Amino acid sequence: IPADVQEKLLRFARAGLASDVEVVEEFPARYDVGAIRHHRWARGDWQLLPWIFGRATSAIPAVGRWKMLDNLRRTLSAPAAVLALLAGWTLSLHAALIWSLFVVLTIVLPTLIPVVAAIPPRRPGVTIASHLRALGGDFPNRVTASGGRYHFADDWEFYDTLVTSYEYDGKMITWEDLSCQGKELDNRSRGSTIHGTEGTVLVDRDGYEVYDLDNKKTAEYKVGTTSTTRDLVSADTMTDDHFRNLINAIREGERLHSPIEEASICVTMLQLSNIAWKVGRVLTLNSSDAHILGDPGAEKLWQREYEKGWEPKI
Repeated sequence: IPADVQEKLLRFARAGLASDVEVVEEFPARYDVGAIRHHRWARGDWQLLPWIFGRATSAIPAVGRWKMLDNLRRTLSAPAAVLALLAGWTLSLHAALIWSLFVVLTIVLPTLIPVVAAIPPRRPGVTIASHLRALGGDFPNRVTASGGRYHFADDWEFYDTLVTSYEYDGKMITWEDLSCQGKELDNRSRGSTIHGTEGTVLVDRDGYEVYDLDNKKTAEYKVGTTSTTRDLVSADTMTDDHFRNLINAIREGERLHSPIEEASICVTMLQLSNIAWKVGRVLTLNSSDAHILGDPGAEKLWQREYEKGWEPKI
């Protein structure tokens, strides 16, 4: 990169040193912008022909040449599909329909197969039925929250006591926070109790216990380590494992144990509780995207304010 371009990039990023720069183009807003972009990409790919078959071929590894050839194949996919459709439409009506369906499938399947493959649950112990029900609506229909700063009269901006509920069709999640109270529930300083039609599961970072409807323990699992919330940083082995997994995912491509698409739902629900508590009202949600319905004041808090020129564009 030329020195003047490097200086501009560093000034834009407000950094004194950039060891790795990745430039990302936003999605085109109009068809003509997308067409111009693809034309530019295709022109650049075909300009590499001398390097693929002629000069300096020994300096380019076989995998590199294969990638460049694959880029050429991609540039020919769209015109080849159009020519195939035109050729098929010269046949009889029945044959033309079959031919057109085949061509359309070659376009749709490469995109559809990863989507279908991502539907089954990735974690063991999750049934297909419960996973599909969860896919139908990740967010609740209503969120309520009440509480306040009761234990200490200080400048802490958030509550130390809170009860919040997430209401779904036919089920509900309730979460209670007593951050300044030392009384433990079920000998745990934090955790979750899941009550169902066939029993109860008590789970925290140290393991889980399963009880039947008669309160008889039927299963138990212990991690082997203990954690506590009675400090200012909530440091424990699971927190360390989460950070280690995230760092390894960035550096080495390790699979995330808490996928971003799942973790984002949890964080969004927590923020919705904060909004419900701040405005002091029940929030009615669009369960597909978690946006707040019929309450512009609360919906305004759904996203943060950014400095002018630094707004994320998606």
